[in-house]
Amino acid sequence: MLTLERGKEFMKRLEGHMWRKCKQIRLGTLPALVQQSQKSSAHRTVPHELLNTGSVTFSLFPDNWVLPKKAQEVLELHLIKKKLHHDRRLPAKSPGSVPGQHHPEVDGQLRRAPWPCSGEPELGKVYALDKQPGKLGSVEQAYKFLAGRSAKAITGNKNSRTAMKPVLAVMLTAVLTVIGLLNASRPPTVNSVEVPVHKLPSTMNNLKVVLLSDIHLGPTVGKTKLAMIVRMVKDLKPDITVIVGDLTDSEAEIIRPAVEPLGELNSPLGTYFVTGNHEYYTSDVSNWFELLKSLNIRPLHNENVKIVSPKSADDWFCLAGVDDIEADVLRYSGHGMDLKKALRGNTDVMEIMCVLCMFSNICVLSYFMFCYVVCQAAALSNLRQDIPERSFGIDYDSGCFVKDGRPFRYISGSIHYSRVPRYYWSDRLLKMKMAGLDAIQTLYGPKALKTLVKAAVALKAILPGVFKFRKNGWAGGLPAWLLEKKSIVLRSSDSDYLAAVEKWMGVLLPKMRPHLYQNGGPVIMVQVENEYGSYFACDYDYLRFLLKLFRQHLGDEVVLFTTDGASQFHLRCGALQGLYATVDFAPGGNVTAAFLAQRGSEPRGPLVNSEFYTGWLDHWGHRHSVVPTETIAKTLNEILACGANVNLYMFIGGTNFAYWNGANMPYAPQPTSYDYDAPLSEAGDLTEKYFALREVIGMYKQLPEGLIPPTTPKFAYGSVHLQKVGTVVEVLDRLSPAGPVKSTYPLTFAQLKQYFGFVLYRTKLPKNCTEPTQLSSPLNGVHDRAYVSVDGIPQGVLERDKSLMINITGKAGANLDILVENMGRVNFGRYNNDFKGLVSNLTLDQDTLVEWEIYPLDIDGAVNHGHIDQPKRFVGNPLSYEVPTFYTGRLSIPGGIPDLPQDTYVKFPDWTKGQIWINGFNLGRYWPARGPQLTLFVPRNILVSSVPNNITVLELEHSPCSTSTCEIEFVDKPIINATTQYEKYDSRLYLRDKLNHL
Repeated sequence: MLTLERGKEFMKRLEGHMWRKCKQIRLGTLPALVQQSQKSSAHRTVPHELLNTGSVTFSLFPDNWVLPKKAQEVLELHLIKKKLHHDRRLPAKSPGSVPGQHHPEVDGQLRRAPWPCSGEPELGKVYALDKQPGKLGSVEQAYKFLAGRSAKAITGNKNSRTAMKPVLAVMLTAVLTVIGLLNASRPPTVNSVEVPVHKLPSTMNNLKVVLLSDIHLGPTVGKTKLAMIVRMVKDLKPDITVIVGDLTDSEAEIIRPAVEPLGELNSPLGTYFVTGNHEYYTSDVSNWFELLKSLNIRPLHNENVKIVSPKSADDWFCLAGVDDIEADVLRYSGHGMDLKKALRGNTDVMEIMCVLCMFSNICVLSYFMFCYVVCQAAALSNLRQDIPERSFGIDYDSGCFVKDGRPFRYISGSIHYSRVPRYYWSDRLLKMKMAGLDAIQTLYGPKALKTLVKAAVALKAILPGVFKFRKNGWAGGLPAWLLEKKSIVLRSSDSDYLAAVEKWMGVLLPKMRPHLYQNGGPVIMVQVENEYGSYFACDYDYLRFLLKLFRQHLGDEVVLFTTDGASQFHLRCGALQGLYATVDFAPGGNVTAAFLAQRGSEPRGPLVNSEFYTGWLDHWGHRHSVVPTETIAKTLNEILACGANVNLYMFIGGTNFAYWNGANMPYAPQPTSYDYDAPLSEAGDLTEKYFALREVIGMYKQLPEGLIPPTTPKFAYGSVHLQKVGTVVEVLDRLSPAGPVKSTYPLTFAQLKQYFGFVLYRTKLPKNCTEPTQLSSPLNGVHDRAYVSVDGIPQGVLERDKSLMINITGKAGANLDILVENMGRVNFGRYNNDFKGLVSNLTLDQDTLVEWEIYPLDIDGAVNHGHIDQPKRFVGNPLSYEVPTFYTGRLSIPGGIPDLPQDTYVKFPDWTKGQIWINGFNLGRYWPARGPQLTLFVPRNILVSSVPNNITVLELEHSPCSTSTCEIEFVDKPIINATTQYEKYDSRLYLRDKLNHL
């Protein structure tokens, strides 16, 4: 029996040294072979490098029922070896003058090649010529074998000895045949072995693999016995089944019916096949491959397959198979052992584990079934020695990043997964890769992490920390529930804030750690803070706390970094020893001066622009931001010419679906579209900017080969008629089923644990207001926009920083309803403690309004549960169309047109401001009265063609339904640059200091 250590020698032979080592393996006599095949497999040693790992259990089906055929092969080759030894000792005389007339150089029946080790014959290149008329038969070979063995033992008359030889040959053949038939009549045995595998994913520990070896479908093994074998396999309930060669001794067409039971093998992780030597003897390998494929069995022809854990989509290993070496000996066209080809395409993406399903005949020792397992374990050990240790770090002396010991420069692009439908992640990532990017930069969230990493596996993704500038409706990436404590100081050493950060990161960072590059994942760097130097706190203790926390959960090897504006002013408070300081700056500036600012904090190490702006964001009521392509291309060329690393922010902006837009100060909320004038548009369309930047990148690196995914088609579905369902007040019981919260003074959204959307504040008019009476927010306490009505009659709108007072009328005791909208939180600068709702008291004339009933509204829940689908029956006159009102409609996808539904855009002709849902999906805010965005992107994945699509619209101010057609329109082109009401705005898009210090 061979130990695992001896198995390593086999792998060396597989790498091209097979025959040089063959002399270390001696063919035993027939009794020894039989005895060794029946030995216990208890004596197995395990290499040290395979310990401390998970394990895979292999169940082996040995071939003891086909002993005669194997024994004959051993005898034939042993006979050849003996005859060549004898012939090499012949004197230079006529072969007819010596015993043993069959000389290979005379009768043509045998052929030999030089034996490279110790003058012995090379078994791999000495074989019988199958089609020679004088080939030795089995009985003749047994006769010759016995003749050679008994030459010295048998004495007496030469004729007597000659007469005994055929008798003994026949007797030996008969004995072997009987033994073979007896073995063939017995069921196969199952041997189990547990193989430790280095770095096997924990979710795949105790994986069960069944290896079917040497079935030899033919005269003694037919359909009945194969069906029995299949039942035995199914009883073992393996995760993977692999047929490891010598399945058949016949052509596929002849024995096709007998193979049918293999179709019942249904291992959950797949059934696979690799060739043995006998498949090549049939000269019918291609037909066998096709037959097995029809039975859902995948041949591994010098190739590999990724086996993904059913428990975790991120855990996998590579199962690789190589052709039997007999294909090389026979020079079988298109086949031959090729280990490198079998492993191709895996090693430079992430850590892999390969189980090599190899040929079953190794130096004619396939009869030792344990030898097969030995070779797999040794192959794994040797394979891992060939894979360099994964590492990513900084070479300060050379001024560059180092990946796997080699200098590395990344060109990456930003994509925010929450702004791109999951349906389109792969499309957008592939377009980014085809632009020449090495990596992506994205926000980090625990829920979408695994899916995002899986989608980004073709790229080496950079996943930064959660603190990112101008990202969404949370306070700079921080959860809004932090504001439940009014006095909290975010992004500082505030004890309540640090406690929340520690708890949050204690959940989030451990989920990231397995995806770090050195742990087998694609994450090469992690950003700890973002533009902290632009924040008022300048709290080094806070930065030290983050550094310690990230190191605790992610280890010491990962590169942690920060990003700040390219000036000493910003880096003074944003940089910290132990966090690599990078900068960000816009196109059109002085690249040298910007990187000199980084050198002030990092005298050595790689130059990095972590946010190179490809465009800029928009705000409601301002012009759509456009940055010239020529300016960006020119500056990008200068950055790359410096040898610097760069991240293009944004490479695709996407969409602020639902309530996820942010805002800047003075209060300016951002629209639903986050197009950003990026190389890929909001809908992922290819732009002129995309190809211009791709051309620049192509000047510095080899661009990927292949086709760039095209722009997705858009479809104009036309107009959809809407009907009124009811006002917010009329369906209030559906929107707030728990009823109101009563309070003397108004409560904020955070106090109500209502972090997004709308809240209705209601109180009674304390006096008659027959004449217009001033309702005001003296402390600018409406955050952010309030729609005011008295007993269902609209009175006007209060708006943060813009409209702090309106006049109202009504009788004493009438309901004063104020619907407050959260328009998006400030997510940059010192004003990120952005409380929502009525954050201070309202006054009527000089009187403070008290005794409020406050209704948190779950509009999304009501829409998803169909509570706003049908109009409500009203008693008396319905309320006005001018107060916040719901409308519904149906969009039917036309039939007879292929590939529908497709992406589209929804337009709101003559509508004012509101929110729209399609099939329960909150598409976002519309505000065509203010612009610049007039259409909203509708991705195809939220549409259905089988039934009409449900549309719900909440119009907050004024709809066209009372005066004209009550319709919205689905078009095939976006309009995001048609502002109808411009406000004064500084057109210099990159005045960071201006924005930061407001």
